Amino acid sequence: MKIDEKAIKFLIFSLIICVYSCGPSSVSYRYQFSGRSDPFAENKINKLKDYKYSFKFGNNEDLLIEKNILFHIGDYLNSIGWSYVEDSNSAEILIGLQYSIRDSEKKTTKMVKTGSQQVVDTNWDGTAKKDSEGNIKYKNKNTYGTKERTREGYIKEYNIILLLQDEVAWSADISSFGKDHDLVRVSERIIPKILKKNFLKNKARSGRLKLYIGCTDPDASNYCKKCDILDLGECEY
Repeated sequence: MKIDEKAIKFLIFSLIICVYSCGPSSVSYRYQFSGRSDPFAENKINKLKDYKYSFKFGNNEDLLIEKNILFHIGDYLNSIGWSYVEDSNSAEILIGLQYSIRDSEKKTTKMVKTGSQQVVDTNWDGTAKKDSEGNIKYKNKNTYGTKERTREGYIKEYNIILLLQDEVAWSADISSFGKDHDLVRVSERIIPKILKKNFLKNKARSGRLKLYIGCTDPDASNYCKKCDILDLGECEY
């Protein structure tokens, strides 16, 4: 059977287009998280209840940054059935936030090959191998050392507090390191993941978490339904 050269070229061209225009761009944020709840509180947060919540604004440097980050928190809580109210007096839960960002350096070490040396080649029992003439055999063994690397970036820290009847019922510290100076853009990816782990315990309910990575984002210009999503849990649950 004769293969059509035009058909082959078309298939190759289609594959290239799919790889470059439809492939997801890797965007990852490394973060550390510590969440706490009050074991002595009489009125603990019932994670199966739909609460009315409001925001308690603090003394952060930029009110718009604070509002945007709190909006990310509220956007997720709305998706699991909580409802936002303007009047904080009629709210069951108040949510407060403190944030900070600063220049930072992160040092990492990795193993690197430094050279090689000749060592005695041994048998399984530790004795030296010998050739047919009785001479000891040698082999080359790589030597390794450590190399230190310094990355310059920003440390972004968030402290979230949930007050139930004027008492702190739950709080969380979140910190991340990266080159991105934008607090809001980092928070919209990290904070929903934190809230998902702590406030979605009923499997009959579902929370919404938008995925902003390459072609897996339905709102992106290069969105493609056929793209592989490595972790579906990051997209919907």
